[in-house]
Amino acid sequence: MLLKTGGRSVRELDRIRLIRRNCIDAGCDKDVTERVCALLMGGRTKDACTLLSGQRHALMDEVHQTQQKVDCLDYLIYSLQNRKN
Repeated sequence: MLLKTGGRSVRELDRIRLIRRNCIDAGCDKDVTERVCALLMGGRTKDACTLLSGQRHALMDEVHQTQQKVDCLDYLIYSLQNRKN
């Protein structure tokens, strides 16, 4: 038997709690995290996944921008170490 809390089972509340934690760990802000949880509680899994995919896209853009900066530094270090005095 599952306990009911506000119409939701303890298992469902634990699931939402884990999803909320995962969103935070993934860098989602409070607004996005709460929107994802609300969508899931409303049975709108596809919409939640669309929102999370947008967050993933933004993170990948950051990764690519950071990689370009690392590449620039690598080139600068290489150039300085291999220049002829």
